[in-house]
Amino acid sequence: MPRGLTLKGLLVAGIVLLAIGSERLLNVYLIGGQSTGSLTRVLVGALCITAGSLLLVLTGYLRLRRGP
Repeated sequence: MPRGLTLKGLLVAGIVLLAIGSERLLNVYLIGGQSTGSLTRVLVGALCITAGSLLLVLTGYLRLRRGP
């Protein structure tokens, strides 16, 4: 697999995880946390945002290390 495809895959995965986490947290905020399982949604949202952020940082680090 070409190295550029790996970096693009990490970038896309990070963005998708950020979007999923943001959507989860926004849903809990709009619902008001009144439903059962809202804590689970918050935890899943926070986990997705954290994982997505780490993937984006890793992608940036690998890109800088590789050079122009």
